[in-house]
Amino acid sequence: MIASKSKPTEIENYDKLKSYYEKLIEKNYETYLPIFNSVENNYSTIKFFKNEKYKFVPNVLYDVEYKITTIAKNSKIYVNCHIQKCKMVGKAPADDIGEELDLD
Repeated sequence: MIASKSKPTEIENYDKLKSYYEKLIEKNYETYLPIFNSVENNYSTIKFFKNEKYKFVPNVLYDVEYKITTIAKNSKIYVNCHIQKCKMVGKAPADDIGEELDLD
């Protein structure tokens, strides 16, 4: 899931994810982080731990409650984001994805 600073309806989520990302970087876990922020490109992303309960649909807006957790396995620390609750709150307009490239 992506939140963009350039879209007024997404700024709150962008700021929240950016803050989480900065705190995770400060902790220096030396592992893959499920949250990423690009100040240069004005977006933040979050990747949720795999689950079978929720099936997300493109161009649908969701209100998602989640927890960020760490777990130690085989002398490594892993950081994950787990969905706790999710509900559909609306539909986003379809993006014009342009013309498909034939790269074969």
